[in-house]
Amino acid sequence: MKTPITARSVRRIRPGPLSLLALTGAIVLALCGAALAPARGDAAPPPRTVSAWLPYWDQERAYQDALAHADQLRTISPFWYEAKSATRIDGHPGAGERRIIDGLHAAGIQVVPTVMEQMEPGALAAIVTSPDRRAEHITELLALVRSRAYDGIDLDYETIAATGDATYRTVSAGYRESFAVHQRSRWW
Repeated sequence: MKTPITARSVRRIRPGPLSLLALTGAIVLALCGAALAPARGDAAPPPRTVSAWLPYWDQERAYQDALAHADQLRTISPFWYEAKSATRIDGHPGAGERRIIDGLHAAGIQVVPTVMEQMEPGALAAIVTSPDRRAEHITELLALVRSRAYDGIDLDYETIAATGDATYRTVSAGYRESFAVHQRSRWW
């Protein structure tokens, strides 16, 4: 048997921080939805802003998928390279394949290959914090970018986290200096 809802059984909702937050969120979502709704008429389509990885272990299928979604993609980062030391960057199978680079460019997609690393803890920090080794590494990265019609480079350097708090500021300063070179010279 259902209990009827009466005026006495309904509690009055009092505005509080959570209900105001929910209302604000609903308004923001409604405004965003209106702003992101497809434009009608002669308005230009929104700019492509999506970036994606292209894995070397499933390269052909990922490449075909990228071409199929070219109107949505701005950048593809083929997962092609691995930094082994300051002066050594190795390619994974299919790295730098010109057919893929040219095909992505023809579809209006920038090609920004990913360089990852799996160095021993502290090795990357030693490269980044040493001005000489950092310069050697930047030289290798520049040579890689210039070796093909790349539009930049994506660094997926993760073992830096194993550095510890004691040298974090030095490592951070090394990274900033590395990227300051990019800002001054555009690397490529």
